[in-house]
Amino acid sequence: MKQNPPSRCPARGTHAAFTLVELLVVIAIIGVLVALLLPAIQAAREAARRMSCQNNLKQLGLACLNYESSRKTYPMGSTITNRRSTGATYNGLSWLATVMPYIEQANVSNIIDDRIEQFKRANNGNDPDIAYDPIFDDLNDSAIENYQCPSDNPTELYDSLNPRQAASSYVGVAGSAGSRAPDETPQSKENFGFHGSKSGFQGPVNYDGILFMGSKTKPKDIVDGTSNTLLAGERWYSLRGWAVGGYWTAGISSGGGPFGGQAPPTGPMDGQYGFGYKNIDRRYPINASLESVGFFVQHDNAKERVFASPTAPKTMAVNNLLFGSFHSGGANFVKADGSVHFLSDDLDVLIYEAMASKNGGETVNMQ
Repeated sequence: MKQNPPSRCPARGTHAAFTLVELLVVIAIIGVLVALLLPAIQAAREAARRMSCQNNLKQLGLACLNYESSRKTYPMGSTITNRRSTGATYNGLSWLATVMPYIEQANVSNIIDDRIEQFKRANNGNDPDIAYDPIFDDLNDSAIENYQCPSDNPTELYDSLNPRQAASSYVGVAGSAGSRAPDETPQSKENFGFHGSKSGFQGPVNYDGILFMGSKTKPKDIVDGTSNTLLAGERWYSLRGWAVGGYWTAGISSGGGPFGGQAPPTGPMDGQYGFGYKNIDRRYPINASLESVGFFVQHDNAKERVFASPTAPKTMAVNNLLFGSFHSGGANFVKADGSVHFLSDDLDVLIYEAMASKNGGETVNMQ
């Protein structure tokens, strides 16, 4: 009898394996998908950081409005110290410190007030130097989260002259009178309300904005409208500590006395240097290239975070240090009405300049 050959049934549970080519194709596809997703993830993260930055400025704008509701004026860009001697300068307190009770930082504000009074009692009523007197060292070294843009590197957010001190990403807008004036003649300065030169270390001393040394701006002073006038904005270049407002070196002649022959300034006078506030100048658009418009005149003396080529111009005055951010395409600003806006790098410089003035009489149309 003829026997049938045994049937050859495939073994159960066996599968064909991936070839090396197929595996490489799958890996390549996954790599392409990851490459496509990463920019989207980074963009989403930056959008969240930008929104957080806008919220910081919103809180600062509301703090200034609450300060005004309580005290009937916006805060001073910097307090004016009453202590001065030949060859010495003393930094006043920034508006960022004085609005602290209105951003749920009343405990820090109380410590600052107590230490100022403690210093004055021990020094015949003279004011301390907010930037350099040791009584403020621990406060100056402490970063305030609401004062720092999350798109900026926190390890680089420090005072350019005192790297131990934590800096702020936000400063007030002092005005644009020096930029709007056609020249630097006495008549032009008087008409536009500024002092100083447009060049040099100091730069113009503008009082046509909202926040400047000794400012006590009232809503009625903002004749251009609170919705048309900038209050504060972002900066990243040549930063100072968040508590440091600014100092003065020349004021009213007092004929001697405790101020070395000078009393503190009472208006836009030469010898005022702002750190908690800055001018807006048409020469320095938002995020302008420093290699093109010029670095800070003392760039080489400060511990700056950006390299300047040996041939780069160093012409930007301390009061004119430009506004800018690490957000792509522009920077965030808060207006005097508390609204926050992202201003583009390519914003018309004349509009930008007009928005810095509270009483320039310009018509601002951002459409």
